Amino acid sequence: MDLIGHVFNDSLVLRLGDVTCRIEHVGGDHSADSSVILVEPDRVLFLGDCMYDTFYGRKPHYTAKLLAPLLDRLQSFDADYYVRGHDSAVLTRTEFARLVVKMRLAVKLVEEFGPDEGAVFSAAKERTGETPDEDLAYFLQRMIAGLILPTVSTQQT
Repeated sequence: MDLIGHVFNDSLVLRLGDVTCRIEHVGGDHSADSSVILVEPDRVLFLGDCMYDTFYGRKPHYTAKLLAPLLDRLQSFDADYYVRGHDSAVLTRTEFARLVVKMRLAVKLVEEFGPDEGAVFSAAKERTGETPDEDLAYFLQRMIAGLILPTVSTQQT
């Protein structure tokens, strides 16, 4: 199979004997062209860098405009295992769902409280019953940064 020079817009399906690889464009803050690969029948979703924050602008950040639909799209895949681009751990469906809950909470709290870090972190503690862990704190800080910094768009217009 010669795929050199092949370009896809939304998706591409590769059949490799008993294995099917579905490549899907998902976008996101990290890069407008982020794509994932679902390997069937193993139900492994290779996420690449799509879940990472943007590296454009003066400070890494997420935006609700891009993160919320990305999370919706990623949760729509029928996967049991998730592999992120710079993480050696393979996440189970349950572990991935826990991470997504934290990311969605960060989106919601920053939309509610704006760039007031004290109010956002206080609300996070109130809603979860504990001080934000390292992951949630990271997502909250990156979401706040997405509100207060002028950014270079990663999305094509």
